[in-house]
Amino acid sequence: MPKVSVILTSFNHDKYIRDSIESVLQQAFIDFELIIWDDTSTDDSWEIIQSYNDSRIKAFRNLQNKGAVFGINKAIDEVARGEYIAIHHSDDIWELDKLAKQVDFLDANQGIGAVFCYAQAIDQSSMPLNNQDKLFSQPNRSRHEWLNHFFLIGNTLCHPSILIRKQCYLACGTYRDMLALMPDVDMWTRLCTQYEIHVMTECLLKFRLLNDKINNNVNHPTLLIRQSNEDYILLQQYRTLLKKETIFKVFPDFITYDRGEDTDPEYVLSRVCLESGDSFLRQLLAIEILFDILNNPVRKQVIENIYGFSSTDFIALTGQYDVFSRQELFNLRVESSEQISNLNHTVDQQSRYIKLIENSFSWKITRPLRNTLGSNSSLRIMSRRVANTIWSMIQPPQEIHECLLSDNVGDTDTQLTPASDDDCPADSVDCPIETVPSSLGDPAQQPQLPPAGDYCHIAPPADDYCFAMPFNYLIEKPAIMPSLAVICHLYYPEMLTEFKDYLSNIPFTFDLFITTDTEEKKKAIANGLLDWNKGTVEVRLAPNQGRDIAPKLITCVDVYDRYEFFLHIHSKKSLHGGEALANWRSYLLETLLGSEKIVASIFEAFNSDPKLGIIAPEHFDLVRRRIGWGSNFDAAKQFSNQFGVTLSLNGKIDFPSGSMFWGRSAAIKPLLDVHLAITDFPPESNQSDATLAHVIERLYFFVCEQAGYRWFKIACPALLKNTERVLLVENKESLIQSIKSTQYDLLTSATQKTKQGFTDVL
Repeated sequence: MPKVSVILTSFNHDKYIRDSIESVLQQAFIDFELIIWDDTSTDDSWEIIQSYNDSRIKAFRNLQNKGAVFGINKAIDEVARGEYIAIHHSDDIWELDKLAKQVDFLDANQGIGAVFCYAQAIDQSSMPLNNQDKLFSQPNRSRHEWLNHFFLIGNTLCHPSILIRKQCYLACGTYRDMLALMPDVDMWTRLCTQYEIHVMTECLLKFRLLNDKINNNVNHPTLLIRQSNEDYILLQQYRTLLKKETIFKVFPDFITYDRGEDTDPEYVLSRVCLESGDSFLRQLLAIEILFDILNNPVRKQVIENIYGFSSTDFIALTGQYDVFSRQELFNLRVESSEQISNLNHTVDQQSRYIKLIENSFSWKITRPLRNTLGSNSSLRIMSRRVANTIWSMIQPPQEIHECLLSDNVGDTDTQLTPASDDDCPADSVDCPIETVPSSLGDPAQQPQLPPAGDYCHIAPPADDYCFAMPFNYLIEKPAIMPSLAVICHLYYPEMLTEFKDYLSNIPFTFDLFITTDTEEKKKAIANGLLDWNKGTVEVRLAPNQGRDIAPKLITCVDVYDRYEFFLHIHSKKSLHGGEALANWRSYLLETLLGSEKIVASIFEAFNSDPKLGIIAPEHFDLVRRRIGWGSNFDAAKQFSNQFGVTLSLNGKIDFPSGSMFWGRSAAIKPLLDVHLAITDFPPESNQSDATLAHVIERLYFFVCEQAGYRWFKIACPALLKNTERVLLVENKESLIQSIKSTQYDLLTSATQKTKQGFTDVL
């Protein structure tokens, strides 16, 4: 007869079950039997189980899916022969000395009913999840202290780490199969009413957390409802589990309610519920207990005499604890009614405004033209460009006193710095620091361009378009969720909560890579992400060099090969811009991550066009008219030669100002293939411009085109003052057509287009 019966539950883990089985068969302790119970797996799990020819293995399979608890109970009741029982799961891995150490412990400590151990959380690739394993690193407690912990905190013991005496199951009962989420903590509660337990401080188990497990108790409405119901069932058990002689051992802080032989343990439990935090379930349990007490005339009299609690107190209490959130729902209903009323008022106003337009003379005489343009999207786009050109010709010269530069140590932020006191045309190629005549005449009489570094180049895009977010049609959920890495440089960890809120709008799981520059910040960020449930998280240290660009491209260079898509974001403060640029970060994040519909629209675009490489926000209103090379052209020209791009001041320039954007990893491969090193970036000394970080920010779209991909910009119309370049997307067909027809090509512009009045300085 074996000393230990190992019960391994299996369900659809064909990727991991072989490692799980091998971690048992290779144990240093050999006196065991392995009982594998498969719950009708639909993958290759059963075939893998049957491939083993080992006398220690007994394999069983349900004819229909019945849940893991069914198999464990059947194995305990009908198959297991061992003195001790170990529970194992088909996606977890034991250390090879787990059984040996736990068997030795139980043999030496006959008063202990079960022994647990620490567990290392791992992901689907068996990589450690260091932010997920603290839950199971618990100190040892007496059985009464554990009962207190389960009641007030919940379960913090790892089920597949247990080695338990079979006698404990016979005395306390096996698992209750009507509990889907919490059969283990229910078992531990009953176990601790009779037996002491022990937690070994050694990590003897690798506990796998797949993405669906990480989110198991968070986002799915059914699971949330079930968790609350099962929580309440477990709390109710304490009404019968605790007696006069044990109630104050479990809750010693409530010894003031001790009345000797007259003590009512249920009344004490009700006080624990009401005085230990704001759990609505415990409050509901207290109300239920007190109602039952007061409904019994004998107990009611005793409670009134020894505790001074009466029906009047109960009535006051039921009006104090809003366990069903009625007040909150009422407030939401009032708020919703007000919002609906305001929206109806706005609709009425807009309807009257539209009616005035439709009745106007200009609207009526332009109806034929609108009909023509409405049926031809290419003609509509062309007409807008013609109108823009005519408008720009009749506009007076715009004063430009500032130049697009970048600063802010730790981030690539755009700074607006005075460039000249003279007027420069809004479409000029460069704005020299030295005086330039405000009216440029004969090209032959133009002044020579000064050397690089002595002038500030400004050439904002003139005929580009962006797409309105979100798209104005119903987007189907993709069959396969995108493979996404979010790469975030968090120089300012105090912004973590803001970034978590925005990232929660991504409607699928993803992996998050955060970089920062000090160990102190790293720890603060890791602590702030202990409750993160959207996917795996890794916090990396990066030198404070190269602003946010170097951490993304050097510290996280290994990330891109593992994910099809990425998102670049960072903690942008724009301290140099004062109030004028205070909202720039919010504008970028709102445009990229403002809602689930926006993110869904972005991946609708990526899925619709396999050659779409980058999606970036339209420029912030205060920044757009100052877009250009700044003082970075010569450095950009030299650097771009490394990935085969030749730049010209006669060509167009556009880039994701603020360096936040969505991308396809393949679209920036030419840049990654340069194999940047941190030494390529100068040490931080409050540079305002002309560093490699500023250069790379301006080259992202060029890199994308060089890789053979397209790019476009997006905008939330409500965030822009001028929406004439914003295109509404009404259906998938128009999306695909518009992406191609509105592409603002940068590489071809340098050789095919020349701005009149300037001589190429290359």
